[in-house]
Amino acid sequence: MKMIRVGIFGLGRFGTALVKTLNQHEDSRLQIHIRAVDKDPDRVDAVKNICDDALIMDLEDEELLQSHIENLDVIIITIGENALPVLLLAHTAMEMIANQNDGSFEKPRIMCRAHDGTTRKILRKFGVEERDIFAPEDKAAERLARRLVHRNSVDSLPLKDDQAIIQITVPVEWIGKTLAETKIRNRFQVNLLCLQRATEDENIISPDPDTEFHEADQLYLLGSIKNLEKISAGEDS
Repeated sequence: MKMIRVGIFGLGRFGTALVKTLNQHEDSRLQIHIRAVDKDPDRVDAVKNICDDALIMDLEDEELLQSHIENLDVIIITIGENALPVLLLAHTAMEMIANQNDGSFEKPRIMCRAHDGTTRKILRKFGVEERDIFAPEDKAAERLARRLVHRNSVDSLPLKDDQAIIQITVPVEWIGKTLAETKIRNRFQVNLLCLQRATEDENIISPDPDTEFHEADQLYLLGSIKNLEKISAGEDS
């Protein structure tokens, strides 16, 4: 069984909901070790029975933060009050990774809440990937607006526990080939829902068989988790 160690820093409404959701996940092949951290004792107390580590800590204490960031596979910064603690924690995490990146450990994934466009730009300067920067309020507003404008709009698909939609960068061996030539549906029983070009503002929904893959294209794939993992790992069918 695969295990990932997730640290959630900030236990407001969003962070607490995230802890609860991860605790209830139903993938029997994945064990999630949850470390929940906040400076508010009441917030920490509210999740202590549904996570592995519940810590009361000042999130602006850089030295203490470092000791609790170590050994995590995913660092999720969900602080909602203001941007400064988010930036401090993100900077601390990125510095620690840079100082220890001697190849002896796998680089953790850092996901951050952005309070505004300026925060997003600073996080990108720190090295946080665009796809790992989120703004729950913006997304909620976008979903609501879509439902108002398009009556039958949906936010998610009714997937089974062993199914998923993932985003990956196009595999090197697919670059220069067409969708038909890769035969991904026949080889992996996976569907390409959308292709996003890296070099231009273009999303291709349900690409036709003659669509050619370019370097750094982002692919959104639907299928079984088992088969999606094969593609992510670079395995053949």
